[in-house]
Amino acid sequence: MESKPFPKGIAGSNPAAGVFSFFFNMIYFLVMFSKVLNLFRSFFYFMTKTLLLGIHDEDLIFFYRMHAIQKGYSVILATSPDHLLADAKKELVELYLFDLNFVNPCAQDISFAKNAYSIISEKQKKGVNKESIKIMGISASPTVVDLATKEKIPATEKKQFDIAHFLS
Repeated sequence: MESKPFPKGIAGSNPAAGVFSFFFNMIYFLVMFSKVLNLFRSFFYFMTKTLLLGIHDEDLIFFYRMHAIQKGYSVILATSPDHLLADAKKELVELYLFDLNFVNPCAQDISFAKNAYSIISEKQKKGVNKESIKIMGISASPTVVDLATKEKIPATEKKQFDIAHFLS
């Protein structure tokens, strides 16, 4: 029985060309795989929940954002009270977490919180997913929390707020 030589293929008989061809094919495969993965991510993006976060404390922004991302949420950061109100009106958001006194952190004025809550609760009444919408206003000041609670705005103190429970 006569043995046939190994077929030369693209690389020919040069071993270096074979190694190059192998790595080129692997890189091509990884690039194509990442494109397919990005398509799946964009598809499943619509299935993830979104948190609209409007807080002036940078440390809490980082902590809450990282915790939400780890739980699979997409996060919209509101950089100003106007930005939060605009996003609350137009975005499809399931979770709203904001400072009760986002306009002025040291003041005991909750007019922003009243406005934000009225926009979100009106959207919640009209929405299809009203059961899945959660709203929470937080503040370091117990007085501000009491004022918000009297206005029927869901509120708690920052030191008592549990982000893990809120996201569940």
